[in-house]
Amino acid sequence: MCLVADTGPLLALGMIDRLDLLPRLFSAVYIPTEVRRELERGASKYRDAQNALRSILEGLLVEVPVEAGLMGEVERLMMGPPKLGRAQAEAIVLCRQLGITLLLVDDLDAVKVAHRLGIKVIHGLDILVRSVEAGLLSSSEALSYIERFRRAGEYGEKDLRRAEKRLKCKEGGWHSEGRNKDFHERFKEP
Repeated sequence: MCLVADTGPLLALGMIDRLDLLPRLFSAVYIPTEVRRELERGASKYRDAQNALRSILEGLLVEVPVEAGLMGEVERLMMGPPKLGRAQAEAIVLCRQLGITLLLVDDLDAVKVAHRLGIKVIHGLDILVRSVEAGLLSSSEALSYIERFRRAGEYGEKDLRRAEKRLKCKEGGWHSEGRNKDFHERFKEP
C-alpha cells in the first residue's frame, strides 16, 4: 500500500525520531516538492525538519513533483473553500496524479478536501497505532511518544486522548475486529 504525506505528520514523526515507521508500514511514501521545500526551510532551525529531510535523502520518502498540467488544480485548492496551503494542495493533487488513495495529513481543512475527492486520510497519531498493530512498537512505547507530543503541544488534547484510548485497549488485549473495523477500513486498498 502506497501513501502520499503532507509536512505536519512528517514533522511529528521527526520529532520522536520515528520516520522509519513509514516505510515499514507502507510500500512507498511519496511527498510533493513543496513538502520538501517546507522541510528545507525548517531544517536550519528544527531537529524534526532535519530528521524528515534526512529521510528524503536516505530514500525513505520519495519526492515526486506535481506535473505542470495539474498545477492549476493546486492553485484552485489553495483558493478554497476551504483554503489549503501549497504543500497540502500539492499532496492531494499528487495522490490523484499517482492514483494513490491514501493521504497522511493532520490539517482538518485538508482532510475535508481529501474526503470530498475520495481520498482516504490517516493522521500522524494513526501511524503509532498502526505500528503497534504491526508489532513495530509496543503500546508503552507508543504511549510514551504520545506523552512527548503532549509536552510539545504537537496535537490537540482530544486527538491525543483518542490515540491513548486506542493504544490502552490494545495493551489490555482488546482486539475486537468489530470495534476496530472503522480503523482497519481506513488502511485497506480500494
